[in-house]
Amino acid sequence: MPFGKIEKWIEDRGFGFLSDDQQPLARGVFVHISDIGHAPNVGDAFSYDLVDGRDGRPKASNVRSISVAREEVDRVFGAA
Repeated sequence: MPFGKIEKWIEDRGFGFLSDDQQPLARGVFVHISDIGHAPNVGDAFSYDLVDGRDGRPKASNVRSISVAREEVDRVFGAA
């Protein structure tokens, strides 16, 4: 399960892009406000599943907020 932070959020359009902390050079993953449930702030951390979007590109689904402490534990010891 990938995890990362909101790297860009377009408030008036209701979508943005999540980084993938396990693949830092990868392009941001599209995320829609409906998959989060609220408008996040840039830098908020989430875990998510990757699914194919309508256009065939990957998008975040089942987005769940994670704490900074949980993120660090997953980074050091691997996701549970």
